[in-house]
Amino acid sequence: MWARVHKIDRIRPQPGGGAIVLVEDERSAATMARLPSLSTLIATARILNARRVLDARYGGKGEVRYAAAALPPAVLLDAIARAGASVSDASGERI
Repeated sequence: MWARVHKIDRIRPQPGGGAIVLVEDERSAATMARLPSLSTLIATARILNARRVLDARYGGKGEVRYAAAALPPAVLLDAIARAGASVSDASGERI
């Protein structure tokens, strides 16, 4: 469920010692845009939690990716970038 703020969806350890932490959002673009303030708040909280986990487990080495099933609306893209994550497709590969 996308609204679980403390949930870490997937962690991909990297050979160099860091990791890629995936925050998954399976909603459609229309659903994301329906309540932009709530979508932005939840996405920001989940990304900050993922960054905290990255710091605690991997010394901050790695990155956080927001793995979305659909391209998020512009307001959410901005919030994701400002929170320190990059947007990727549902598989975790970069868009």
